[in-house]
Amino acid sequence: CDNTSTSLWFTQRPLLFGIVEDYGNIDQLNLFADVAWRMGATIVPLRPLGNQPIERVLDNTHGTHVRFDGPWYDSTSGMYYGTAHDAVPYRFAIAETTETARARYQPYLPKTDFYPVYTWVRDGVDRVRQLYRIRHAGGISEIRVDHRRVGKGWVFLGEYYFRQGFDAYVEISNFVDDPALADGQHVVIADAIRFGNGLGDVSRGG
Repeated sequence: CDNTSTSLWFTQRPLLFGIVEDYGNIDQLNLFADVAWRMGATIVPLRPLGNQPIERVLDNTHGTHVRFDGPWYDSTSGMYYGTAHDAVPYRFAIAETTETARARYQPYLPKTDFYPVYTWVRDGVDRVRQLYRIRHAGGISEIRVDHRRVGKGWVFLGEYYFRQGFDAYVEISNFVDDPALADGQHVVIADAIRFGNGLGDVSRGG
C-alpha cells in the first residue's frame, strides 16, 4: 500500500525506481548491524534486528525465570524497564575484580531457532563495561557493554542459536577487569533481558 491507501498498514515511502525504500531499510540494517557488531560496535537498534516472531522478555522481578546469586540490592530509581507498579525497579551489585554476584535470566523458548538478544539497563556515570554471558547451542559467549555510555533502550547482545526449552540463558556478572572500577562506587545493573522480537502488541481491533 502507499500513503493514499485506506489500509491500516502502509509504507511511509512510495514505489520509486522499482523499489519501496522502507522494505530495503531493514535488510540493510540487519547486514550493517551484524558487521558492525562483529567488529566490536555497540548496537542500539531503533527497530528489531532479524526476523524472529517469538519474543520472551524477562524483567528482574520474574520469579523462577530470574535468579540472583550473591549480594544484590534493590534500586529505588524512577527510570527502569517495566510498569509504574513494579515493586523493584531494577537490582544492582557492586563491581568486583572477582565474581561475587550474578543474575541469570532463563526463559522457556518454544522453538529451536536463531534469536536476537537484548538488554535494557539505565546508563550512568557509576556503571562499568558490564559482562554478559549468553548460553546458546554452541556454548557460552561473553559480551561486554559499557553502560556509562549507553542504556535506557534495548541494547543488542548478538544473535544466537538456541534450543527449545530452558537451555538458553543470559547471565549478568559483577566481574570487572579494570581494578579502578572495583572501588565500591561502581555497579552492574540487572533490569530486563529480551529474547526475540515478537509480532508487535498494538491492538487495532483485529
